[in-house]
Amino acid sequence: MNIRQLTRIKKQENQARDAALEERKKLLMEVNRLTNDSTYIEEIARKEYGMVKKGEEVFQISLPDSAKTGKNDK
Repeated sequence: MNIRQLTRIKKQENQARDAALEERKKLLMEVNRLTNDSTYIEEIARKEYGMVKKGEEVFQISLPDSAKTGKNDK
């Protein structure tokens, strides 16, 4: 291999390492939030799992069939 190829490979490896370090940093922040931030946990429970607090009322709004298909009844 010549120097250009090795330099290119080194650059690619450095970029991959930097991306992995950034991903690790994001994951550590996520673990920290999940461990210590009850508001964040509540947000995830509501959005991803549809959970509600005790005593809350849930309203489910559905569109008429004509609105779903984009056709008018007129």
